[in-house]
Amino acid sequence: MNRRGVLRAAFGTAAAGALGGVLAGDLAHGRSGPDGVLRLATGEPTAFYAAFGRLLADQVEAAHPGLRCHVRTTAGSITNIELLRDGEADLGLVLTDTARAAQGTGLFPRPVPLRAIGRVYETYLQFAVRADAPVHGVADLAGHPVSLGAVGSGAAHLGARLLSAAGLRPGTDVPVRHL
Repeated sequence: MNRRGVLRAAFGTAAAGALGGVLAGDLAHGRSGPDGVLRLATGEPTAFYAAFGRLLADQVEAAHPGLRCHVRTTAGSITNIELLRDGEADLGLVLTDTARAAQGTGLFPRPVPLRAIGRVYETYLQFAVRADAPVHGVADLAGHPVSLGAVGSGAAHLGARLLSAAGLRPGTDVPVRHL
């Protein structure tokens, strides 16, 4: 197993342990454990969040045989918050800054009540350019096309905020693509 596989397994086990601790309250009160369906919104089908969600679902189902986890791949954090808000998901993987933005910054029409039950890992955002590009800082991206990530993802939201913080207007000063 490669390093990424080991990290995924470790994160899946840790998160399942944390979620299992929450669910274990049923056992402490004499109940046999949770049953039914737990709907988990993750991320893009080929990205880390979807793989992590599948690992988490497997661990939860192993710990609680009466509980079935349905993993739903999505564009990312913004979509996941919308699914939580609309009652179409029970859990969602969400970037911290996007969850904060859901509390009343205008990203959503009205604040979305959320509760964090665990932290998975640190997420980093990178701006990468070719070594021979005349770009040495974020402001130098003016006029250059930039992919900020999938529409509905926290990465796209954060990328647009970073461009704005550098004095650039996404879509005007910087052609934005969502790949």
